[in-house]
Amino acid sequence: MSILTKASWKSRSRGYDYYIKNKVLSCKEISNIEYEGTVQGSAEDPYKVRINLEKTMSSSCNCPFANGRKICKHMVAIFYTVFPGEAQKYKSEYKEYKSASKRYHYDSFFDDYYDDELDEDYIDEEEDYDEFEDMLRKYIKKLSKTQLQNALFDLLYDGTEEQLNLFLYNYTE
Repeated sequence: MSILTKASWKSRSRGYDYYIKNKVLSCKEISNIEYEGTVQGSAEDPYKVRINLEKTMSSSCNCPFANGRKICKHMVAIFYTVFPGEAQKYKSEYKEYKSASKRYHYDSFFDDYYDDELDEDYIDEEEDYDEFEDMLRKYIKKLSKTQLQNALFDLLYDGTEEQLNLFLYNYTE
């Protein structure tokens, strides 16, 4: 599993924000699958981060969120530093999502959610993510069990093999 597939949307978004704002203070290769570095977060001292590309859950950060269990924004920022092409891919996907949301007019479908401006140069991930997450939670709570099952099947059937594997890894015994 990749760092990005194990990270939440919020961690990916905020990690990208840290990456583009140059909050990664250092980054070095430990081996061909491990990297470590420091990321300036909200605390006074920078966070110490280590990512493992093969065993992502062996990755670590001394921030409170990671706490030995989660992929945090600091790990994602290091990942984007090591793989800047992935950061560019994230930016493109985000722009595509914003553009599609404008075309789809979420305002009537998702409780008046509509973003009037697609900023090509800067993405305010934290604010956009929080708004999107709230809207998505409200919408999902309105769906019936059958609608949720059908939506999940469609997403897994039409999605990538990586998404299917992640689902099977997290939700099957």
